[in-house]
Amino acid sequence: MEEQIRFMQKSDLNRCAELLEDAYTKEPYNEKFIPDSALKYIQDKFNVGKEYSFVFLLDNKIVGFIIARLSHWANGSQAIMEEIVFDEKVRGKGYAKKITEHLEKYFKEKGVRSGMLWVKRDSAAHKFHLKNNYQEANDLVVMFKEF
Repeated sequence: MEEQIRFMQKSDLNRCAELLEDAYTKEPYNEKFIPDSALKYIQDKFNVGKEYSFVFLLDNKIVGFIIARLSHWANGSQAIMEEIVFDEKVRGKGYAKKITEHLEKYFKEKGVRSGMLWVKRDSAAHKFHLKNNYQEANDLVVMFKEF
């Protein structure tokens, strides 16, 4: 199978929304999407971070993606990884590691000093990021409130 990582394009957003919705409607997330919400979410993230977002293709078909953005903090630029999603059929084959390393290298070349992301505790994604040298920020808490 031919592998390719390239910048995400506007024409990729429908496929990325499909992958996102498929991933997040299953365990451990069990989200329930209203029509077009996954696409609107992806469009919003892409509009902010298009120059830092990539798709992973196998034989010219998108099987995964990473969306990121750049932020600035006290010690310099920081990468914020918004989403890393892969088709369930290709998980566990090292593709998420490849696209993450690609993004990290891209940011490093631009002088970005660190990266952060949010992940559900004890999920496969959590284990993946720990295995790839991300550390939990024990002094931070994600807070949420429904209106």
